[in-house]
Amino acid sequence: DEFIVVDVSTPSSPSTIGALNLGAIGYEVVVSGPYAYIASANGAQEVQVVDVSSPSTPLLVGSGANLPSNIDATTIALSGSLLFVGQGGTLRVVSVSNPLIPTLVGSIVAGGLINDIALTLGGGSLLFIATSDTTGEFTIIDVSTPTAPTLLTQFNVIGNNSLFGAAYDTTLDRAFMVGRSNAEEFMVFRPQ
Repeated sequence: DEFIVVDVSTPSSPSTIGALNLGAIGYEVVVSGPYAYIASANGAQEVQVVDVSSPSTPLLVGSGANLPSNIDATTIALSGSLLFVGQGGTLRVVSVSNPLIPTLVGSIVAGGLINDIALTLGGGSLLFIATSDTTGEFTIIDVSTPTAPTLLTQFNVIGNNSLFGAAYDTTLDRAFMVGRSNAEEFMVFRPQ
């Protein structure tokens, strides 16, 4: 079972309450209401949709999203009814306005492998992306027009050839990244 539901109501004693065989590797998950959206290695459903309204019996529903190419979807983020999916070096924008029928609405090549996506919440339209692009590991993409995302900038992290994790804090207006470099595994980015 690649999808597991864990009850953490007692943090010192978490327990598995449900599980589901996805038929492929699940790389990352986001949840909204009764649905979990999974970035998947399933070549026919790189975005899988699971109904979690009954946590003890999660159920694969809908058609999922069969994205272009046969590359695994490895990271996923959600804002409103839009999923942002990293598939290789391409960012895919997928509408889940009908959760049972995810629909590709836009995409943009972001460079190297997209390892993680952080987004501005509360009406923001920027994605902060950790990649393996050797000349632009930190990438910012504007998704204010979901059908035509725009690459705003890429930042080359000296001595680092991959960033793996991304987070953004709206209060501090800072992006936080973690990467491979032994000298600077943790980085903080701020607007100039």
